[in-house]
Amino acid sequence: MNTNSVRINRICEFENKKLEHHYLEEYGNRTKKILRIMVLVSGSAYFAIVLFDFFYLGDFYKVLPSLVSRSAILLCSAALFSVANRVKSFNRYAFLLTVYEALLYVSYMGILYEQRAQGFMQQAMALIVVILLIFAVPNRWIYCVVCSLFTVGLFFFLTPRYIENLKLYQQIEALIYLIIVLCLAAIFIFRSNYFQRIQFVKESQLEILSVTDKLTRIYNRSKFDESLEEWFALAQNSSIPFSVIMFDLDNFKKLNDTYGHLKGDEVLVACSELVKASMRAKDIFARWGGEEFMILLPLTKLKNAADLAERLRSKIEEMVLDGEISVTASFGVAEFTPAESMEDFLCRLDSLMYKAKKSGKNRVLW
Repeated sequence: MNTNSVRINRICEFENKKLEHHYLEEYGNRTKKILRIMVLVSGSAYFAIVLFDFFYLGDFYKVLPSLVSRSAILLCSAALFSVANRVKSFNRYAFLLTVYEALLYVSYMGILYEQRAQGFMQQAMALIVVILLIFAVPNRWIYCVVCSLFTVGLFFFLTPRYIENLKLYQQIEALIYLIIVLCLAAIFIFRSNYFQRIQFVKESQLEILSVTDKLTRIYNRSKFDESLEEWFALAQNSSIPFSVIMFDLDNFKKLNDTYGHLKGDEVLVACSELVKASMRAKDIFARWGGEEFMILLPLTKLKNAADLAERLRSKIEEMVLDGEISVTASFGVAEFTPAESMEDFLCRLDSLMYKAKKSGKNRVLW
């Protein structure tokens, strides 16, 4: 994944939908906690302002519409706070958040309409603060823009209907201020989101390189060891089965001596690609070292793992490189048993593979 080849579209999202989804999930995991708090705090603060409404109007019945509206927003914020951890998709949560924001601004404009307390320019300045708050909340850039445009449109639709003697030049002046603030906020957040995505790609690339074998582009030994430790702990605690295949290319030193190390590297790459094509998404296929490879097979019993090893052995035997170079491999297959340690398991697996080599090579022992 190269940062130069990654394209970001006009709404500040990766053109690659899978990459965008992965980014949003990572981004959502980092921001969901603070988002939940922000939603609850904003809803509570918005509700608390009903006290100022009461002191200003001095009449419970006049305050009642404001109380109902603010209570509804508080309930929405509590609901959004509670469902945050159950909504797995950040994109879906961002949509719910945007709907919540839109309802909050509708409520806000409705209260202004009921009270008619402030002058037009005062309300316009308050709306500028509202727009800045919209863009300050972590969300998809397009949702921020749409929500801001919706709020501005609602403002200019309602204010002429409840503010008397509103002059055209006042509306134009307010509109200019709002457009400038909206554009600057949109540009700033666009650039921020853009560079966040570029940084995400760089970090992902570094993460991939840290677990990838440089030559074969499959997992390296470090990644395999990490995965094996995870499944070892899981299998001990819950008796979930997993099996491991270990294989070694036969007579590889002779192949290097005959054709050269560059051809030997080509054989390693070709063999890795052939085996990788037979792997499931959850399997961990790694280069163990030199011409030795490991395959971790989660949720797989010994017989199924041995059958896979036999198919791989046959495919490797049939592979011919440059019309003359062929190779075979010897396989050891073992299913982990909770009674043994990880070291004992690996020793048993290694012993099976070397028995296969000593008993004639190009075979599977399990």
